[in-house]
Amino acid sequence: MNKVIKNKLYNTQSATQLADWDNGYPRMDPLYVKENLYIKKTGEYFIHAYGGAATQYAEQSGNNQFTAGEILLPITFEEAENWAKEKLQVEVYDKIFGINPGTENKEEVGIYLKIPAVLDKRMRFKLQREKDPKIKTIGNYIISLIKKDLNDNEEGDEHE
Repeated sequence: MNKVIKNKLYNTQSATQLADWDNGYPRMDPLYVKENLYIKKTGEYFIHAYGGAATQYAEQSGNNQFTAGEILLPITFEEAENWAKEKLQVEVYDKIFGINPGTENKEEVGIYLKIPAVLDKRMRFKLQREKDPKIKTIGNYIISLIKKDLNDNEEGDEHE
């Protein structure tokens, strides 16, 4: 599905689906709801939602008649986080946003990063050989690279 909203294109085919949730009703039930969280290449989030004839996503098909419907809904990063906290299991939330909502450190932010598969393989291979136990995860490895880069840049700034 794709739709232009406020002069911006939202397309489920070109965006990356981060998570999905449904309310547990059978798909053909009028109360069935399914919501999918997406992120665009630009970093913008949106929800693609589908619902049966008795849900908030229903579309009117005649006088007092409704049928299943679907929408695309642009949301902010904070709204995406709140949606995920409300709808997803902690492990899924943590994979998307990088922090556990139950032990959230307000001084950290979650990021979503897409990298080429070949870099992912090389990075995982390097991590298997890593001797420092503090750098055994991808997240810690990326943090160490960012810190190193920032320190190198700060030292370079001092000499100018």
